[in-house]
Amino acid sequence: MKKIFRLMFLTLSLVMALTLSVGASTTEPLPESDPQAIMVNDIFEHFETCQLFDKYGKEVTKDFLARHQYNYQVGNFEPIADEIWENEITLVYPVNEGVMPRLLINHSASSRMRVPYGYNGGRYTASFMLKMTSRINDYTNTFSDVDNITLVPGTLISDHPGMEAYWRTTSKEITGGTVCTQQGVVGLYYNNTSWDQIWLATGTVGTNYLSFARVK
Repeated sequence: MKKIFRLMFLTLSLVMALTLSVGASTTEPLPESDPQAIMVNDIFEHFETCQLFDKYGKEVTKDFLARHQYNYQVGNFEPIADEIWENEITLVYPVNEGVMPRLLINHSASSRMRVPYGYNGGRYTASFMLKMTSRINDYTNTFSDVDNITLVPGTLISDHPGMEAYWRTTSKEITGGTVCTQQGVVGLYYNNTSWDQIWLATGTVGTNYLSFARVK
């Protein structure tokens, strides 16, 4: 009889401990339409291909994902969002527009960028696509010439209607015929307020996406 009571007591204790543990880890989720939730979801939905950069231009993808994987799994978005805004984390991930046959001379590479910004004490994001078009020599499989990167019209998604965004190429270089790097300024403008960042974009023959590294 004592063994039965002892077993019942241990079982009850375990159930209470698990209940308290689950209750302690539960947080009120951010609404799906919240700009912070949108960016958090973007990051973890593209975790295999995304790049994350802090305000100093350092790539922090691996550490950021490892640090917040559990928070994302349990729906605890607040610490993730706090780090995004405190460190001005910018997200870049490839956009697959379809594989182009080698016989085509025209080529394009695209990626979507999501940039956090603050306005009137609020936390917001703006998202847009950047695209580089080029002509490839089909015989040598090298760039013949490359256009400046452009922001694709109609792809800007912002929490502030009327916001403007742009990319302005400041330098361009083709290396070995197969790699094109462009340094440029990414800018947002809204209601007499602007946000600027300097980025280095890289496009390679044989790939249909752009990779980025933040310069400033």
